[in-house]
Amino acid sequence: MRVNPLTISILTALAVFTGNALASVEAVDSNANTLLQLAADTELANAQTRVATAKLEARQAQQKLASPIKGKNAVERTTSQGTQRSPIDNIELKSLVTTNGVTTAWIALEGELIEVKKGSKVGAISIINLNENSILFSDGHKQKRKWMAGFKRPASPQMVMPRGR
Repeated sequence: MRVNPLTISILTALAVFTGNALASVEAVDSNANTLLQLAADTELANAQTRVATAKLEARQAQQKLASPIKGKNAVERTTSQGTQRSPIDNIELKSLVTTNGVTTAWIALEGELIEVKKGSKVGAISIINLNENSILFSDGHKQKRKWMAGFKRPASPQMVMPRGR
């Protein structure tokens, strides 16, 4: 153990004042060693506490990342396993402009802005039709219309059924 020179000096000065310098120096040396051992033990305990805390935090973080346990606040899948999203669902309609009777649209797909017109193809997606309010897409399996923000899908005409006689 290394003894702090300042601690020895202070303790020696105190011993001299007591009148028994030699006995006091040995007592001070013994007390200094005890204090140093206690300080070392405290540092060791603090280091062990930091290690245990880090392990606990790592375990808690891992538990948060683990898959949920059924019945314990788990979110269960509500769609059928066979249902797949269409690539059209990933498209965002940004703008529609009609100039000289030709409608052009800007769409966003995977962060990329793409200009399209009637008949354009973007990967497996075809642009079937455009008007000033919407675009009709096809992915080869189904068609889907996307509307500009602020425009609503027109209400479908309702058939009036004649009442029975």
